[in-house]
Amino acid sequence: MKILVISGPRTGSTAYCDAQSVDINFCEELMADASRCQRWEEIKSLDSWCFKIMKYHFDHVVPDDLLVDIINNVDVIKILRRKDKVAQAISLAIGNTSDMWFNVTYTDDNAKFDYNEFKNGCHHILKVDEWIDSMITTITANSQSSKLEFVYYEDLDLSQSSIVKNVYNNTIDLDRCNSILKQVMIEIGNEK
Repeated sequence: MKILVISGPRTGSTAYCDAQSVDINFCEELMADASRCQRWEEIKSLDSWCFKIMKYHFDHVVPDDLLVDIINNVDVIKILRRKDKVAQAISLAIGNTSDMWFNVTYTDDNAKFDYNEFKNGCHHILKVDEWIDSMITTITANSQSSKLEFVYYEDLDLSQSSIVKNVYNNTIDLDRCNSILKQVMIEIGNEK
């Protein structure tokens, strides 16, 4: 199985890719530098692989022709998102402030919660969701919509992954977080 995962931050994409039974799991390494096109030529002939692409790859390094070639050579394209945007932004805010991303139990002692970082995370996540929507449009425009599968973090079984979901034991005002998310959604709506 040749799997492409298109995702945003804190969606479980690294753990999801890690849990796949494939010959090679590339995650971000495929897109890391200028040799990506050569590596892609080597990878696409393999029987099974899984890697993810995120927005920041496209901001800097992935040419359109490479994307089209990848889309045309995969068996399935998993669009991986989170239903709970507040939980996603909390995870992103804590990760950004603590620089601890996987296999961690967060407490107020090792990761103080920063509401400004949460707001920045909400903005980033919503903008990435817009980018994912544009990727779906690109995939559909290349007559590959039958390859699309929509997957949500909350529905994943990541028990086969070596990467464990983080645990949050921080003091976080969820009402405040929901209010901030709504405010950011209005701001982004006004940007269009």
